[in-house]
Amino acid sequence: MWVLFALLCVSCSPAHEQKSTDPVQEQSVVAKQDPVEQQLVRLHIPLSGALPTKKESDQYAKLEDDLNVAAKKAGVGKLDGNEVGDREYTIWMYGRDATKLAEVVKSVVKGRALPKGCKLFLQHGGVDDSTTKHETIALGN
Repeated sequence: MWVLFALLCVSCSPAHEQKSTDPVQEQSVVAKQDPVEQQLVRLHIPLSGALPTKKESDQYAKLEDDLNVAAKKAGVGKLDGNEVGDREYTIWMYGRDATKLAEVVKSVVKGRALPKGCKLFLQHGGVDDSTTKHETIALGN
């Protein structure tokens, strides 16, 4: 009985990588991030309150769409999502080159009515690499 239990546990282990049974999709079910696209750019936008207003939510959702389109069009990265908290709206993006991705972000936000205190955080190198260079850029809003 213990052998059967042990076999079941091994087959259900998170470390056990399962393969798709669909012959068209012979890729691993476990998603793996391309190490070439692990450089991070975060856009930090201060909020007027603890949570975004309806106007801020609409404005920043549109900004996210525009950032994603511009980054993909330029071939420098993609949007990963957002995080709201601590009186801040943060937009997360990943790409091959944080500097090039940041340039696209700066061009998209230029001329938009964003609050003072916006900044970009860049991580040059892989997200799991503790030796990567970090950089913070204040945006002139």
